[in-house]
Amino acid sequence: MPSTGASRPAESPRVSALTYVGLNDACQDVYRLLLENPNWGIRDIAIELELSEEDVGLALDQLADKALLTPDQPHSQRRVPINPEMSLGALLAMQEAEVAQRWQGIRQAREQVLELASAYLTAGHPEPLPLVEHILGLDATRQRLAVLAEDTRTDVLSFAPGGPQPADVLESSRALDRVTLARGVQMRTVCLESIRNSRPTMEYVEWLVSEGAEVRTVPALPMRLIVADKATAVLPVRADDARQGALLVRHPGIVDVCTALFEQVWTGAAPVGKSSEVRDGDDAPSEQERELLRLLADGHADEFAARQLGVSLRTVRRMMSGLMQRMGVKSRFQAGAKAVSMGWITGSPHLSG
Repeated sequence: MPSTGASRPAESPRVSALTYVGLNDACQDVYRLLLENPNWGIRDIAIELELSEEDVGLALDQLADKALLTPDQPHSQRRVPINPEMSLGALLAMQEAEVAQRWQGIRQAREQVLELASAYLTAGHPEPLPLVEHILGLDATRQRLAVLAEDTRTDVLSFAPGGPQPADVLESSRALDRVTLARGVQMRTVCLESIRNSRPTMEYVEWLVSEGAEVRTVPALPMRLIVADKATAVLPVRADDARQGALLVRHPGIVDVCTALFEQVWTGAAPVGKSSEVRDGDDAPSEQERELLRLLADGHADEFAARQLGVSLRTVRRMMSGLMQRMGVKSRFQAGAKAVSMGWITGSPHLSG
């Protein structure tokens, strides 16, 4: 007779072979009960499994269709399990044969794929470009940038955080920039405000503008960045170490983010010919000086601030000394506190140094 449900077969391990022959959980539970209780009828099974008699009947029909049950006597409606080793073994053998057939089909398909790939390469189709490439080293990066410049057709956006450049470096860039602009490529570049203090760099920038480029300046830039044709972006692996190389990115989502970042910085930058050194009053800091105060207030050392602003360490210290003198304070802590109180910067007033 059925038990009280304290140890229902549904909680015992499944007859795993039945999963592979397409029988559901109810069929598995019914089959196990009949293996253990061959004299039970539909009502007994329904009570034990808490199923309707109709559901049990459907399960018995499926088991019979799979030849897992047989009438206990000729022309009898009562069915009992067949020896599982025979019935399940035969079903699994059929499954194994089907798997072997599918596996053979997969191997043949793979061979056909290789044949098609060979035909593709023989026809001279180009290999698909990776979404991200890691370019190792400075020389390799310069070479890839030259190739990218030659391939650019519509526009190039760039951040140039290096500050003033030596005359020989500027001259070596002139030929490539001239060819790029001559192709009708729209060139927009954001440089550091510090280039305005370098006559050779400003002469080069003025030449770029005369050739059709647009150049603006900001006190500081987050990193070096190039976006070509809104399709390819070049980013540094490490913003503070160019020797680590660069990442050449073609992923549309990342390129879109880089383009949006450029446009945001571009909107707030000062065009060449218009200084961003605008102050609210005689003692108010310029944008470059505000950026210096922000960098030092964030805890960065003078050396880091100099790199971000594209100026020398001596210039950073001279700028800070001038700020302290204009503010009438004797320490950087006092300068930070006064800068916050006057609304020049926000956040902590603790300046390093």
